[in-house]
Amino acid sequence: MAPGANSSQNEDENKKATEVSAELGRKLRELREAQKLTLDDAWNATKIQKKHLAAIEEGQLDRLPKGPFCRSFLRQYCEYLNAGDLWERYDRLTKKENEALSAYRQDDAEASYTSNPKVFRHRSHIWVYIIVILSLGAAAWITWQYRGEITNEATTPLEGGTAAMVDQKETQPEAASADVSVQSQPQPGPASVDLGWMDGKAPAAAKPAISPDQIPSATAVPAPAVQAAAAPLIKVSAKGVIWIKFSIGKDVLFEGLLKPGETREYGPRIDAPLRVRYGNPVKTAVSWFGAAEALVGADAKPVTRYYWYDGKVTDKD
Repeated sequence: MAPGANSSQNEDENKKATEVSAELGRKLRELREAQKLTLDDAWNATKIQKKHLAAIEEGQLDRLPKGPFCRSFLRQYCEYLNAGDLWERYDRLTKKENEALSAYRQDDAEASYTSNPKVFRHRSHIWVYIIVILSLGAAAWITWQYRGEITNEATTPLEGGTAAMVDQKETQPEAASADVSVQSQPQPGPASVDLGWMDGKAPAAAKPAISPDQIPSATAVPAPAVQAAAAPLIKVSAKGVIWIKFSIGKDVLFEGLLKPGETREYGPRIDAPLRVRYGNPVKTAVSWFGAAEALVGADAKPVTRYYWYDGKVTDKD
């Protein structure tokens, strides 16, 4: 094939890649805006600089770092926005460029190896032996100088030595046995108190400690108050990376991202419903008012639900 034909083919491929990059970047921007996320939110979550995120959404991949960094940024951003299908297209688009770069580096390394062969020389390690000998000599000299201060007397760790400490209880067996004999004698004390009524059990009669004549008269224990019925709760479970917002009126209870496996539970007030904004319904499961857990929707389009105190669910306030 003529050189001119190769150049024309390369220009067509580069133009097509640029158009695909612009289309994918536009879809990522629309997906981010649909979830009401800003570039600051994406930067805080992915740690990718905002200039690189803007370059991805504008389709200018040549502004990203070359090689594996470009592919890593694209994959992280697609995973953050739950756009796995877009990453598959990015993967095909950037794989050829990455393979060409790897082949170029391999050819360059082979050329460098053949043009500048290295000569391996045996290095002498005599300096290591010199340092070891000098260290041993210094240790022997220090030991010789302070030989008069070294004693054979064993000292305890409290005195700066390493000898084992003798248990003081072993040196005074008679005193210890005397203490035990005194403590083993039964001592009179107050009657035991039964606190089972705190768990809802019936109070038991007090056990006498000395004699039945000294038992004080039992006092009536009030029965525990019956708790009011708990307010209904909605349990939201993340089956993937989702964005969600809980609010009652103007009060925002929670707003942010949930990772797979994380859950949140909130309930409405008697006078106001609980408003829940789902950013990715197909990855969000809900259990409400005793019902089994089920997905909110079949796609990723954001929806809003209102949950009322009586168990009713509506799309509007």
